[in-house]
Amino acid sequence: MPKIGFTIIDSLPMPLCKPVRNLRAKALKSQANIGYNTTKKMNYYGFKGSFEVGNNGIVLAYVITKASLHDIKIVDTLMDEYPSPKVLADVGYLSQALKDELKKRLIYLWTPIRKNMKQPVTDQRLMNRLRRKIETTFSQLNELFNIEEFHVWSSTGFQSRLEQCLLVRNLRILGIN
Repeated sequence: MPKIGFTIIDSLPMPLCKPVRNLRAKALKSQANIGYNTTKKMNYYGFKGSFEVGNNGIVLAYVITKASLHDIKIVDTLMDEYPSPKVLADVGYLSQALKDELKKRLIYLWTPIRKNMKQPVTDQRLMNRLRRKIETTFSQLNELFNIEEFHVWSSTGFQSRLEQCLLVRNLRILGIN
């Protein structure tokens, strides 16, 4: 297996139905709820998938939660699944308390800054270039397996479909067909 220098964490929405059905949806009602996707500026009913991807593109860990749960609350679980000493994240994970907590565990969390904070432009460009790996991973999972449109009725079906998708993609990255 290729050496992993750092990991990247991010989350993506995993709706269970079309937005027009958000309030009437019954699929997995005890586990899913309505959340907001800031990228697409829309509410959705379903789950939030948080993933940790190695710098080589292999998905190393994932956590599926209710859609309304904030990204920061999922980091500990991801780090328990696959601890990495260097983690790159997006603005959703920007929290000094989280950075301090992870530092105690010898994990360095690198996040972008808000527009009113000072940071060298080169750092921001480098971070954007490195973050492309997880965005590419999400894009490929969506193109190959339509991961953002799992219309399932059971948690077992959801989990098995997701794990099949991740296994096939990781095997493709490793060159095992």
